[in-house]
Amino acid sequence: MDRFFCTLYTFDLNGHFKLKKLGSGHAKGEIPVGRIATHTFLNNGNLFILDYNCVYRQYDKDILLSDFFKIRYDRSKRTKDKEEFYQNPIEYTQFYEDMVCRSYKNNVYFNARASSNECCYVNNTAQHLKNNSNILEVKLDDQDFGRLLATGFPPSYQENSLQKAILCSVNYDIDLNGNFYVTYEADSLIRQYDNDYNELKCFGYAGIDMDLNYKNDYYT
Repeated sequence: MDRFFCTLYTFDLNGHFKLKKLGSGHAKGEIPVGRIATHTFLNNGNLFILDYNCVYRQYDKDILLSDFFKIRYDRSKRTKDKEEFYQNPIEYTQFYEDMVCRSYKNNVYFNARASSNECCYVNNTAQHLKNNSNILEVKLDDQDFGRLLATGFPPSYQENSLQKAILCSVNYDIDLNGNFYVTYEADSLIRQYDNDYNELKCFGYAGIDMDLNYKNDYYT
């Protein structure tokens, strides 16, 4: 996927070019945006695309538009209580600077962060490390938010926390059985969870001779 020119290129298993699809435009086989934020393929073979206006689009196997929607935020459900804030999906935004998008069945997942300046890593460090969720689920069938996952940060973030503020996202993948594999940017361990997000195992090794003096000039 060329996200800047909104073009999908397809190749065979030998790496030979087959054809290209999409492109910017308003036809059913095009996409009416300037840039694509992220994409993934669903279990049924459909192509899912998120743009920077938070429009969720699905294209069928022929890469023709089959469905789209935008989640409407109910402002009446917002809260000023920081504890409740972290538990409310509408208070989160996709982590556009370091976007990861995966799917399982007809749900899509994004790495996310709390959207309020009062509930961010720097301004509210202790509570953020404990309560911020790092993966947001969107249920395509319901056209609504689902669960908040990967809540909290591992113990390695407790020491020199602000030095790790630029490493405050997660990388993850989902296997064919719906298991999550999650790793935090400033932590060497990989954590495996089932689809109900029960931890199954934790594995990995600490790095050797690594420079851990992360730059924090931006916050000083």
